[in-house]
Amino acid sequence: MDDGTVTLQFLQLSVRALAQPASVQVISTGHSPIAGDELAIDFDSWYVPALRDGYLEDCQPSQLAALKRLDATLADMTQLQDQKLWLTDALFENYWWSRVRAEARQVIELMSWPEDPPEPPLIIHVPD
Repeated sequence: MDDGTVTLQFLQLSVRALAQPASVQVISTGHSPIAGDELAIDFDSWYVPALRDGYLEDCQPSQLAALKRLDATLADMTQLQDQKLWLTDALFENYWWSRVRAEARQVIELMSWPEDPPEPPLIIHVPD
């Protein structure tokens, strides 16, 4: 399996995790106290190289736009510099996470990816 295939498979898993209800997201991160942070970092770990290395070049403009929108929302959250956004409780209580889930579901729909949650624990970070 080549790097592009692996990167896209893990990108799909990270988006599927972002789309799940908060209770499933907590399980996906192995009950991490910073589950939001883990989910965001995991997405970034796969989205950035997929974009940078051209693995998304076969995507339709609408698919790319949906991925960029999801990335932009997570970047907006980071710019708020509110550490509480990344804690597990925020997944259940914060508007931003509802928005992230909706945007991730849109990506899944446009990419025709499975909606079911990935097998826990999901979080696998690799260096760029």
